[in-house]
Amino acid sequence: MDIAKKQYNFTSANVNIHQMTENTIPQSGKLELLTTKEVMELLKVSRVTLHKMRKNGLKAIKIGDSVRFNKSDVEDYLKMNIEQVQSPEVL
Repeated sequence: MDIAKKQYNFTSANVNIHQMTENTIPQSGKLELLTTKEVMELLKVSRVTLHKMRKNGLKAIKIGDSVRFNKSDVEDYLKMNIEQVQSPEVL
C-alpha cells in the first residue's frame, strides 16, 4: 500500500511540473528568468511592492528556495495592470 501511495505522489508531481512548464514557458520557447532583485531594479519598486504585485497576479516560478520571474510574465502583468496617468489640467 505504501508503494502505491508513493507512486501516486510521484505521478501527481509529474503532472504539476508539466502544468507549470506549460504555463510558464512562452510560445517562442525563450525563457528569460529574472531574480527578485532584478525585477525590483527593472520596475524601480521595493520588495514589499513586488510582493503585493505577486499577490495581485504577477506570476513567479519557485526553484528550490529561490523565486524567479519570467521576463515576459512581468511584461504581461504590466500591460494588464498599467494605469494611464493623465497630465494635470492647466488653469
